[in-house]
Amino acid sequence: MSSSATDCVDENAVMISDYISVQNTKKVYDKIAKNYDDFAKAANYSVPSWLRRIFPTMTFDSEEPCFLDLACGNGLLGRIAQQFFSNLDICGIDLSEKMIIEAKKRSNYKKGITYDLNNGLPINLGFFDCVIAIGLFDFFEDSRKLLTDISESLRIDGHLLCNFEASVLGMPRKAVSKVHDINRYTYSLAEVVALFNDLDFDIIEIKKQRAYTSPSTGEKIIYYLVHAKKKENKK
Repeated sequence: MSSSATDCVDENAVMISDYISVQNTKKVYDKIAKNYDDFAKAANYSVPSWLRRIFPTMTFDSEEPCFLDLACGNGLLGRIAQQFFSNLDICGIDLSEKMIIEAKKRSNYKKGITYDLNNGLPINLGFFDCVIAIGLFDFFEDSRKLLTDISESLRIDGHLLCNFEASVLGMPRKAVSKVHDINRYTYSLAEVVALFNDLDFDIIEIKKQRAYTSPSTGEKIIYYLVHAKKKENKK
């Protein structure tokens, strides 16, 4: 019997950590869940245009590729994926329960769960053809464990589409949002490259670009957008 994205995640897994920053993050995204598309438009969110360029370059052995959308929000990026892959089998994970509700309403997610990824990735190994992890590592001081979990969740030659918030001159490694008291973590290009070199990935592209402008503070957020593929472990 073949597996699908529906089989990959424990739907009842709800593990929200007690960290103040995590709780504040959840509150913020719960609040904007219904209007997230408008929020993204107002912020001049540029990641969708990057994905529209990357998706046509991706090929899969399966006619029904399995995608995992981490920090899926209301399914905005998953909906873009569905424009390019008509038989897409996709499930989403997000910290915000209200975002998951919206994702299920607006997108063809076969499963969506509320889960705190500080607890690791609750999935089967070697299952997915592609993992989308946009707006995720910004909230992780140490991304290595989660990136390792993602690598293990991917099939050989599986794709990872993710980002790291770029450090800028004078910006500390950890930056606390002035508005919402949320911890964000920035990365240098060397740090990003080192993370992928230490794991079983080939970097296809790293693109530095303005991701969005904060509607609250006017701050311009710069991302390193990464397209990588899992390679066979030769060790």
